[in-house]
Amino acid sequence: MSAVAEMDLSVSKTAVETRPGGPARLLRIVPIALAIFFALWSLRGVSHNNILDTDGSRHAMNGAFLLDLVKHGRVAHPIEYGKEYYGRLPALSMPYHPPFFPAMEAAVFAVFGVNVLAVRILVAIAVGVSVFLFYRLIVQVTASHLVAVCATLTFLLWKHSQDLAGDAMLEFPSLVFLLAALLAIRDLPSSGYPLRKGLWFALFASAAFWTKQHAVFLVLVPFALIAFTGRWRLLMGKTIWISSALIALAVYGNTLLSTPFHGTGVEQVPPAVEFFAVAEHNLRFYTAAFVSNVGVVPALLVGACILAGALLGLRKQTIPSGLPMFRAWACSAMALLLTIGPYEGRYLFYVHPALAVITYVALVRIGNALLRGKFAWVAPAGVALLCLVVGLRIPAPFLHGPSQAAALVVTGKPQRVLYCGSTDGNFIFAVRSLDGNLQTTVIPGEKLPHGSLTASGLKEFGRIHRIDRVVVERSAWNQACSELDIKSSSLHLEHSVPLSSSRPRWHGLLSIYRFSNGPVESDRTLKIPVPRIGAEIPVPR
Repeated sequence: MSAVAEMDLSVSKTAVETRPGGPARLLRIVPIALAIFFALWSLRGVSHNNILDTDGSRHAMNGAFLLDLVKHGRVAHPIEYGKEYYGRLPALSMPYHPPFFPAMEAAVFAVFGVNVLAVRILVAIAVGVSVFLFYRLIVQVTASHLVAVCATLTFLLWKHSQDLAGDAMLEFPSLVFLLAALLAIRDLPSSGYPLRKGLWFALFASAAFWTKQHAVFLVLVPFALIAFTGRWRLLMGKTIWISSALIALAVYGNTLLSTPFHGTGVEQVPPAVEFFAVAEHNLRFYTAAFVSNVGVVPALLVGACILAGALLGLRKQTIPSGLPMFRAWACSAMALLLTIGPYEGRYLFYVHPALAVITYVALVRIGNALLRGKFAWVAPAGVALLCLVVGLRIPAPFLHGPSQAAALVVTGKPQRVLYCGSTDGNFIFAVRSLDGNLQTTVIPGEKLPHGSLTASGLKEFGRIHRIDRVVVERSAWNQACSELDIKSSSLHLEHSVPLSSSRPRWHGLLSIYRFSNGPVESDRTLKIPVPRIGAEIPVPR
């Protein structure tokens, strides 16, 4: 460790790389080893064969939908087919979420089949590539392998990062393109902004946005970087405006996809009159979320380190800090979070990598000031070691129940299943994995119009709408159908499946019932309301 620290603090990056063998060779292996480790680490819990997050189940279903769209020859009529598909398997989130990652999923599903393992491997690859690119960006901007190792370990072992890496979520796939975009402009302050780099930045930034909308903050990064470095003359060049226009064109293209659906997914910016109220609310929310995520004491230490590092940064350093790039990243991402209506603690994912680098650069500066460089590595290495110990002790995220219930329900014959519970999306993806011929229709109790199900009307509802089976989720959370009178509804209990998860909300039981009396034929059409698009979609017969 002392040898690495000495290289980081006393010699240039070029000198380190040109030394033959030994440490230089080891340093080249480190990012590859970290990428492989975290890619494999993200696959923990895959044996439970369930998508964990409710959003993740919809991301996975989006990929299955695109595959079926092509397989069934309906590419020329995607909206019509999408409504039919949603009526049968109502767990889609396009166009609210962009289609780039689902397209990648569809390609993987076409080769390996629609299953949890395929999508988890795809995300794991994104995790590994993200680790490699993040490490490379840090080293190329700060010339410090010590900061790169510490920041990478801290960010990837953060509990929320592990949760996102271990599920079918969009954050790490979008991070791959986000980091590639930042690598394209990593030396903007020193070498200017040639058109070639601007085009690469626009391409990768657009890909990141088409993977997850929140990556749109990248359009602000070059401007913020110019402001932090004082290279105002770059605003007079054509590159920054051309690249910004190309990103804006990509955003507009996604907007066109949402136009037939009332702009869902792109209507997140509040009206101007609400701007300051939203910004104030979101600032308080994300401050509290950050403190809640990392703890009060660590949050205070991070703030103290950043302040002390900024003050010490006024002095001459032995290594380039690279702070303008990461400050531009963090400030641009935070600016977006303060100006959009939807808010969730998970959205801080895009701020944390930059914040980790800023904190560790500050710790190196503090070490240089207090210990004159000889033991400057002790503080950042100690913090990273603590994060390593804590992070490796975090249990793997998992969910058990929905896919196991689906395996008991799917028969390969046409049937309708009423699913009452918050894990409906997870169950629906499991059904699609098992039923490639789309014979099983799932009706989510939570999406039915208010009053459709009454405490004593389940029997009649099942007969009118030809329901074959009912799956009832019983947990600590109030669920759809929780007030139904099962005993008087002509239902026969077939199976009971334990519901367990690394998340406290999902602990209980999934009860699978079959109607004792066969359903009668009915001409009444059941419709599922979809508020985001302002429409009702009929359930196919």
